[in-house]
Amino acid sequence: MTWDNIPGHFNWHHLYARWAAQLPPNAVCVEVGVYLGRSLAFMADQLKQGGRLDVRLWGVDLFGGPQDHPDMDALVENSGGSFLHQTASNLARCGVQSQIRLLQCESYRAADLFNWGECSLVYLDACHDFENVDEDIEAWRRMVKRGGGILAGHDYGKNFDGVTRAVDAAAVRFGWDLNIDQNTWWVEL
Repeated sequence: MTWDNIPGHFNWHHLYARWAAQLPPNAVCVEVGVYLGRSLAFMADQLKQGGRLDVRLWGVDLFGGPQDHPDMDALVENSGGSFLHQTASNLARCGVQSQIRLLQCESYRAADLFNWGECSLVYLDACHDFENVDEDIEAWRRMVKRGGGILAGHDYGKNFDGVTRAVDAAAVRFGWDLNIDQNTWWVEL
């Protein structure tokens, strides 16, 4: 099985590929909002192909509860309330499970497990309402390494008002130079 056999939306391949190639030695990368592991498996595969097994990948998700999409809600219901085991199985079948640690908890609680400035890349794609995105940005921005670390996220643009407003507000509040590619936003800290 390969990452592209895992269900889910993933249109930032080129960014993950570029960022994977630029990561410093022993980097820590976190993806918040893993769903079934499609993009996380892609990143792990990119790192594996590049011989970068020194990079530590983390995936953070509730793996259950109310989701932002009807298909995801159906998955939660059909999997007995949690899709953690399905995600872990997908990563195993892709041969990347040893590169990834999954955390089943709220985003802000997971952020507390990392040191300030420890993460080279944090990618946010969890809840899409203003309050949760703002909370994720606030929780994770301190964990991103200064001098080249990347804080990024998905679903920026006209169809995702909560994400867009929260990201724009943070860019103003922190004086960030915001980068946009399709519907992915990122800043280099």
